[in-house]
Amino acid sequence: MDQNADSLPVLVKGRQGIMERKPRRNSPLRTLVFCVGLYVFDSLILGTPFFGVLVAFIALVFNLFTSLVNLLRTNRSSALRHGLKALICILTIVAIVGTYALDQRRGRANAERIIKAVEAYHGECETYPWQLEDLVPRFIPKIPRSSVNLFFYQYYYRRGREENQDPYLVWVAQPPFGRYLYNFETKEWHYLD
Repeated sequence: MDQNADSLPVLVKGRQGIMERKPRRNSPLRTLVFCVGLYVFDSLILGTPFFGVLVAFIALVFNLFTSLVNLLRTNRSSALRHGLKALICILTIVAIVGTYALDQRRGRANAERIIKAVEAYHGECETYPWQLEDLVPRFIPKIPRSSVNLFFYQYYYRRGREENQDPYLVWVAQPPFGRYLYNFETKEWHYLD
């Protein structure tokens, strides 16, 4: 009689006395739902990969260790279940880091589109625009988003009131800090924080 430890009944004391029930398993479906939620929270709300990657990595290490222990105890079904959870964690880490990398690339490309539109405006009007909306629709169809993030998705443009103040474009690449600044006079990118 070879039963897995997961399928052995558990005795629980209840109102009607001692009852027998099977233990609940933390299924890979629960892990998948958790990881999807983690991905959405990390990519759409935080916009930075560190929290999601850290949590998924901790879950990955735990599930790999548990899978290995169950494999050594010849509990193959539990080892397979935890191995599947580890795979879900790996895919979550890849999805979070991949989305962040694509978001960075998209943000930089959209910033370059805005810079070209501002330069075209400057070339035609011999002055810089007061705001990005002055570029629409003649120089750019619409002001693009800088990221898929729900909170830090805008580009910030500032033109000084004085003639000697350089206009600049700011892009929040890694919320809440990690801002890039483009100076239109020097035509250089600078990293603020």
